[in-house]
Amino acid sequence: MKVLLVNDCPDRMRISDFYLQAFQEIGAEVEVLDLYYAAMDRDGFSRAGAPQVELAAGRLAKRFLRRAWTVRDETRVRLLQRAAALQPEIMVFMGNIQVPLELLQELKQRWPQCVLGNLLMEPFPVGNALLRNAIPLYDCIFTFSKFQVAQLYWFHAQQVVWLPFGMAPAVHQRVTLNAAEQARFGSAVAYMGTWQPHVELWLEPLAGQDLKIWGNQWYRSAGHAQLVSKWQGEGAGLYQDMAKIVGASSVIFNMVRFHNGNGHSMKTFEIPACGGFMLTNRTDEQLEFFAEDDGAAYYSTAAELLDKLKFYLGHSAARTRIAERGHKLAQQHSYAARARQILEVQRTISGR
Repeated sequence: MKVLLVNDCPDRMRISDFYLQAFQEIGAEVEVLDLYYAAMDRDGFSRAGAPQVELAAGRLAKRFLRRAWTVRDETRVRLLQRAAALQPEIMVFMGNIQVPLELLQELKQRWPQCVLGNLLMEPFPVGNALLRNAIPLYDCIFTFSKFQVAQLYWFHAQQVVWLPFGMAPAVHQRVTLNAAEQARFGSAVAYMGTWQPHVELWLEPLAGQDLKIWGNQWYRSAGHAQLVSKWQGEGAGLYQDMAKIVGASSVIFNMVRFHNGNGHSMKTFEIPACGGFMLTNRTDEQLEFFAEDDGAAYYSTAAELLDKLKFYLGHSAARTRIAERGHKLAQQHSYAARARQILEVQRTISGR
């Protein structure tokens, strides 16, 4: 099976990298075509320890590169050349890439036997006319959100498949830490995520705890000096350090953000896969993967969050039991398993 993954995200450890490894693992011939320009060093966009000016420049470049598809025909030429060389049986666009309708039509005309897929990794922007009108041109749309399935059919999708996020065993695994790493990454409570106002509201009551915040843009927090003091800095603790943070921390506070509704996030699987004890907001999709207190612990209100946090910080045996169960369950949700689902859809569509 030949698979072409089309990506426009220049970050490190992108989901396209996880799927590249996954398809290779199950024996497919797979390539990733990056739509941004190779002259830009993707590691420079968010490299841990990079100067603030470099990080700011990287964010600006990233915003520009996401527009490159629509303003440069060169990206179209590279896509057609790569498809001609590989002759893929399935081509998957990763995320909300704004592919011109005429290009999708050209791809279907040139390679009618190639299944065109779109893998959505964030809420679908229904207000974007180009993305909305492109939906019927894909043979299948894969979405991480059950809620989006009916929504996409509303806009005349040919087929929609719920494809949850997963874990990459080479990255999301238990690690052994030395004393220096334990001191650097360890805390009673850890949060990993980019700053957003509603996340800050949930973290504020935890500011008095032994808390470390890992992620970007927490300098945007206004009026919460104690909370900002827990932030480890722009670019710190990302990517391969994630497993170290999880392994060094007693409780990983997690939150499926409100725009993902009753769903899940990438960290839903990544935290348990790294062996961590996950305390996350209660959502239906997460409960499908990890039952209450049997793989993860949950909260719905701020009061419940504080009660659960106090209880589990004082009961290490209960934390260990839940974390062990979560780690075992997470192994069922590898990206290799997701890749097999994609290939099964390809076979079904091709056999019609």
